[in-house]
Amino acid sequence: MYCEDFYISRVGIVRTSRGTMQVKERPILMTKENVQAILDGKKTQTRRVIKPQPVYDYSHIEVGFYHPTKIDRHGEEYPGAKIFGAYTLDGEWGCKCPYGQVGDRLYIKEAHYRYGYWGLVEGKTKTGKEIWRFSGLVDLFGGCFKYLENPPSDVLPYSSTQLGWYKRSPLFMPKKFARYWLEITGIRVERVQDITHEDAIAEGAEYMPNAEPREQRLSVPRIVFAGYWDSINAKRGYSWESNPWVWVIEFKVVSNATTD
Repeated sequence: MYCEDFYISRVGIVRTSRGTMQVKERPILMTKENVQAILDGKKTQTRRVIKPQPVYDYSHIEVGFYHPTKIDRHGEEYPGAKIFGAYTLDGEWGCKCPYGQVGDRLYIKEAHYRYGYWGLVEGKTKTGKEIWRFSGLVDLFGGCFKYLENPPSDVLPYSSTQLGWYKRSPLFMPKKFARYWLEITGIRVERVQDITHEDAIAEGAEYMPNAEPREQRLSVPRIVFAGYWDSINAKRGYSWESNPWVWVIEFKVVSNATTD
């Protein structure tokens, strides 16, 4: 895929060469509800906080390839390595997209069960606490890994140190166990409050945990999405009210990986 790219400078935009990009694969975390919405064809978008957030209150941010400005030891500006991400035309802010670009693939990391044990490792935390690490046994014929819909009968609590089954966060799911793959079909950036009625539905509003019945969730999807957003992001400093900039990732389900 050939893409135009630019060098962002504080004195303007300098057009540079074209380049060829290869499809890459990256992980993305999804809740059980979101996975089901994707499988049912009811979720085709996801919004993720841009980090770091723009320094100033920009009205518009571009998305595409650019060369971030670098400064050499003589104080002269020069274009850094090309990256895909979001940037401002004045060259004052830019951020690489951690999810890739259109055409790249995402594999979903899910909560799961692993067979293994917790053990102490050498050293202490900065506060002087002991460091524990989970060691999963090498999986043989699928015997040491289970998905949530097929739980083992003897799940051990986190406080245990015995060899056995433990529930694990999506963060720790190995790529080799990924069963759902997404292809990125679109990327843009916007404020989270800019989400439309239609986009809230595309986010899977009817699947989001809520006390209201499904019909009510579909009648006010932005309100449902706002509540769901806060349940995940407010405690991290990115509440709906603070209206952070977000990546809007559009995708479609694909059967499997394309690279090793």
